[in-house]
Amino acid sequence: MPDRNASAPGSAPARPVPPEAAPPPGSQDQAPRVVVKSPVNLRTGPGTNTSVIRTTRRGETFRVHDRAPGGWVQVGEAEPVGWIYSPGFLEDVRP
Repeated sequence: MPDRNASAPGSAPARPVPPEAAPPPGSQDQAPRVVVKSPVNLRTGPGTNTSVIRTTRRGETFRVHDRAPGGWVQVGEAEPVGWIYSPGFLEDVRP
């Protein structure tokens, strides 16, 4: 892989490429969250044809990472873990 900070022979030195900015402290705490109202399958993808990772427990809370058509919500904490079918099983929680 070429060095992004290297300069071509005979040219001026390249400026360093800054690292990606980290989210501000506490910003993850502002992410939408949901609570499980009734045990439901946590799946590898948005659909009943995907594998079940595990069954959630009533009262578990998750950070929302994405939403898909048909009522599916991608959940986890710092990183996405799986998908839950939300109608009747999840309730939005205020951060």
